Amino acid sequence: MSEIIITTQHTNNLSKAQLDFNRLTEKVNALREQVANFNSYFPIYSQRISADVFPLLKEQRELLKNLVLTADRMSENSFFKAKERKKIISTILEMLSMLPDIDDEMIEIYNKHSGLDYIEEKKEAEMEEVAILKMMAEGAFGISFDDRDDLDTVEKVKAYIADYFHSPDSSAKDEAPETPKNEAHNERPKTAKEQAREQKKAEKQAKIDAENKKATKSVRELYMDLVKTFHPDLEQDETERARKTGIMQRVTAAYEANDLMALLQLQMEFERMDQAQLASLSDEKLQLFNKKLRNQEKELKAELMGIKIEFSELTQLGLKQITSTATLDFWMNQEVKKLKQSTQALKEELAYFSDATSFRIWLKYNA
Repeated sequence: MSEIIITTQHTNNLSKAQLDFNRLTEKVNALREQVANFNSYFPIYSQRISADVFPLLKEQRELLKNLVLTADRMSENSFFKAKERKKIISTILEMLSMLPDIDDEMIEIYNKHSGLDYIEEKKEAEMEEVAILKMMAEGAFGISFDDRDDLDTVEKVKAYIADYFHSPDSSAKDEAPETPKNEAHNERPKTAKEQAREQKKAEKQAKIDAENKKATKSVRELYMDLVKTFHPDLEQDETERARKTGIMQRVTAAYEANDLMALLQLQMEFERMDQAQLASLSDEKLQLFNKKLRNQEKELKAELMGIKIEFSELTQLGLKQITSTATLDFWMNQEVKKLKQSTQALKEELAYFSDATSFRIWLKYNA
C-alpha cells in the first residue's frame, strides 16, 4: 500500500497545511491499524475461549459437584465429631456458592444443609436487585416505573430502560415544553445583543456547512476520478472487466465509508496520483482534506474506544490496560494458567475428600 505523506526536497519548507496533512494521515493510519488488529482478535478470542477456557470451566463444575456430593456423604459419617460436621456443612455451602449454576440435585443439598429454600432465596435476591436497579434509573434518568408488577426480573427492567431511551419521544423528555399558541404573544422580545448573538451563531453554522460541503465535494472528486477510470461496464475484455469490478468494489466501499485515506491510497496504488502531484496540491485543497481527516480521526477514536470497552467487559481488564492485542493474549494465557492450577487443586481436594481420615486432616488445615 502506497504511503500517503507529502515529501519535498526541503522538508523544512512544508506549509502548515502540508504538515497538518502528514500528521493527520499518520494518526489515521495508526488508528486504522489498531482498529483492524483489535477486530481481527475477536475470532481468536472466541476460538481460545471455546478451546481452552470452556473445557476447563466445565471440568471445574464437575469437580465441584463431586466435591459437594462427597462432602455431603461425609457429613453423615459418624466418624466425624459434631464440630467437624459443622465445618463440613460450611465447606459444602461455600462450594455450592462457587458453582455458576445449581441443578436440582445441588439445590436439594443446599436446602438440606442451609435450612433455607434456595428458590425463595434466589427470588428475594433478584427482587432486591430489581429494586436497586429501578431506584438508580429513577435517580439518574428520572424514569418512572409506576410500580409495574410485570417488571419482576433484572432483564425486564433493563429492557424497559433500553426501550425508554429508544422510544421516539424519549428525546422530548429532556426538552422544554413548547409555548402554547395562545401564549405566543406574551413572549419577551429579543434584545439587540441577543439578536446579534443569534446572527453570529447562524453565520458561523453557515460557514461550517459550506466548509463541510466543500470537503465532501473534494472527496467526491477523488471518487469520480476512480470511477471514470475503472468502471467495468464499457470494458470488453472479460479478464480486465473482472479486475476493474474488484477495484470498483474497493472504491465504492471507501466512498460509502467516507474514507478519504482509502480513496487517496487507491489513487496512489493505481497511479492516478504520485508523490509529486500530492506535494503540489494547493493549501486550500489540503485544508479540505485535513478537515475530512480530522473527522475520520475522531470516528476511528470512537470506534477504537467501543472495541476496547467490549474487550474490557469480556475480560474485566481496565481500559488503560488494553493497549494492544498482545495484552489480551497475555491476559488469556494468565487466565488459562490460573484455571489449570485451580482445576488441579480441585482434583487434589477430591482425593482428600474421598477418604474419611484424609478428609479430617484437610478439615483441620483448610476449613
